[in-house]
Amino acid sequence: APYVWFPVSGISPTTPGSPVTITASATDWASGTGTAEVDAPTFYFLSGVAPTRTTSSAPQPISVLAYAARCGFCSDGANTDITVHFTVAGSPASIVTVTPASVTLHQDAYISDLASVGTPTTGGTYTITASATGFDSLISGLVTVTQPTLTISPYYGQVVGAGLHHNFIVYFSDPVPDGGLTVNIASSDPTIVSVPTTLDVAAGLSYVWFPVSGVAPGVVQITASATGWIGDSETVTAEAPTFYFSGGVAPTRTTLSAPQPISVLAYAAGCGFCSDGANTDITVHFTVAGSPPSIVTLTPTTVTIRQNDYASNTATVETPTSTGTYTITASATGFDSLTSGTVTVSP
Repeated sequence: APYVWFPVSGISPTTPGSPVTITASATDWASGTGTAEVDAPTFYFLSGVAPTRTTSSAPQPISVLAYAARCGFCSDGANTDITVHFTVAGSPASIVTVTPASVTLHQDAYISDLASVGTPTTGGTYTITASATGFDSLISGLVTVTQPTLTISPYYGQVVGAGLHHNFIVYFSDPVPDGGLTVNIASSDPTIVSVPTTLDVAAGLSYVWFPVSGVAPGVVQITASATGWIGDSETVTAEAPTFYFSGGVAPTRTTLSAPQPISVLAYAAGCGFCSDGANTDITVHFTVAGSPPSIVTLTPTTVTIRQNDYASNTATVETPTSTGTYTITASATGFDSLTSGTVTVSP
């Protein structure tokens, strides 16, 4: 073989600029020399230390890698087993614990066993120090601990139709802990916008849906809160909803045209088509303004948007009885009426 590997083991630091000479010799071969310097090694937190955590954060695994700073990550293995100690400097002092408080960097390995940084017990700050005999200690960056947070998201939009509802979301900064969580939801004026008073959220979830229902036009604040969590609020506007003719209304017809199905979709113009469902069954009335008045009839003249649906059942615009023009208006209590474009009927 043209070469052979051999280990070089640091025992104690050399004076900078005064390296140790290493000599290789063999019978009938010219000797070779090289130099090596020995530094006090230090550590590197293998997966880092999270700079921010909450009082609901899951335990964090922690381990260290040993290296000589001037060599870098040179896969330096331990000469013998090395005991590495973890200590916490916290404010307050009992903010977090590391278990176990010491781990082993085994002979010939360069990565230690794992320890666990537990869930913080309170808000505050801390650092973690890794130390071992003969090593330069490593201190982590400052870790800031806060309470976990709830965040309300409108998802579809902050505008909801009076008489309609759509879902909002509460996001959790950390998965819901074991035992689940009760989230309190409130509206500043339930006569304008109503919400469920509580949400029972299962452990492990990172978000939950809840319905926001428009009752009457106006503006409110909705809030989400839970014990031990930082809550959130969101502005919600309820407005008078209106309709959209699903499938449209044909602008031209003849006295031989086939009957035309007609239905409506309910929505809040300020949100758009946000899948707003009806709070309760809504009766929608269809009326015709025609020239002549009897140019066309609708059957039936009322349809229903069922609770939790956003589209009505279907009525029929019959075959026109004569030439002329007409419009169709859809109306319901609390809704802005919708009038179609003018329909022209020819022979």
